[in-house]
This record gives sequence, C-alpha cells and structure tokens, in this order.
Amino acid sequence: MATEFAVKNIEDRTRILLDGRAQSIRHLVTARLKIAEIQSQLENAEREDARLYAAAQRTGWSPDELHELGIAAPAKSNRAGKRAAAKARFTAPGNPVPVSPDEN
Repeated sequence: MATEFAVKNIEDRTRILLDGRAQSIRHLVTARLKIAEIQSQLENAEREDARLYAAAQRTGWSPDELHELGIAAPAKSNRAGKRAAAKARFTAPGNPVPVSPDEN
C-alpha cells in the first residue's frame, strides 16, 4: 500500500511539472501565431500603400511633389522571403501548428 502511495505521489508531481511545461508551449505557440498574423497584416498594408502611391502617380503626382507633401515612396520590402523562412522553421512536417491554444 505504501508503494502505491509513493507511485501515485510521483505521478501527481510529474503531471504538475508537465502541465506547466505544456502551458508554456501553448503560450509560446499563441505568441508566434499572433506574430505571423500581424506580419501578414503588415505585408497587406505595405502592398496597399504601394498600390495607392502608384495610383497617386498615375493621377499626375510626381515623386518630388509627393515628397514635398511629406509622403515618401514606399519602402522596398523583402519581408516575404524572411516570413517564409521563419514559417518553415516554426512548422515542422508532420507537426501541425494549432490554430488556437484550445486545440492542445
């Protein structure tokens, strides 16, 4: 009977430790998913900015005139390459990333 108690005690303590570790991973994955979403929103906003800047030029505004108004040309971005590389590191084949922490 004492042996069963000792085993149960160790199992309970182990479960508590593992639950804490799993929770930290859930939080980390949630943060990474949030970063990916915000990066996607930024990329969309940058594309829209470039599109509208080009539209302003098509309506007759020169780059110099836009600059005088305080509107700089859109920055050239290579984010897509960086994002794809980061995503490849984050998602390993055969290990799908949960959409929300509740899926764990």
